[in-house]
Amino acid sequence: MTSTSTGNIGAALKVQPYPLSDTAVLGPRRGKAAELRKDLLVRQTDSDGYTNLAGNIPSTFLGTPGTSWAVKEYGDNSNRKTILTSTAPIVLPAVTGAANQAIGVLVYTLPAVDQAIGFGAKIRGSITAAVTPAATPVSGLGTAIGTGAVAALAATMRDVVGSNAIGAANGTVFNFADSISTFKLSTTPPQVFLNFANNWAAADTITVNTGFQIIFSWNPLADIEQSGYNVI
Repeated sequence: MTSTSTGNIGAALKVQPYPLSDTAVLGPRRGKAAELRKDLLVRQTDSDGYTNLAGNIPSTFLGTPGTSWAVKEYGDNSNRKTILTSTAPIVLPAVTGAANQAIGVLVYTLPAVDQAIGFGAKIRGSITAAVTPAATPVSGLGTAIGTGAVAALAATMRDVVGSNAIGAANGTVFNFADSISTFKLSTTPPQVFLNFANNWAAADTITVNTGFQIIFSWNPLADIEQSGYNVI
């Protein structure tokens, strides 16, 4: 809704309209609308590195992707959605022999504040086993790395996306989604890992293929003051 007023010379003077209902107004209105929308792109990986696009979110409250993972993030200081895509083949820790073994790789380190992680997440992509392509390991996304002589992932190895058996480790794409609420305290920066476990038939090299995608949501449980405004 826009109102007008009449000055001494009778001209209609426009004044700032009320904000749209789907935006959150931060502080006093100055010139153009100073707004932050939850669907704005926070940053993405490009040729220049990571670009903070949605306001002045302090770098302290931006996470760090693992090696060979490109990042795109949407959100604000209260709600984030992170999309990770592998940019090159990622070789996992070696399968050492015909035995139970869990393996994993770091995909993302969150800011060092308390976190609520999950609330809708998925993994989509493929892996390739050099020796045993018919293997059907279980996969998961968790806040602890896959490790140990186990054929099933422990709870913290699958507390973002739960355990699912893939069809084969031969490059066939799989797609699993979940909705798990996981809370992590900031005694150390919370981390997220892509994990696999199996009763392997032989020593092997497992590779996460290029284009593997991971999506998850997270909420920093902290009072993060927006230090600036994004003018849209």
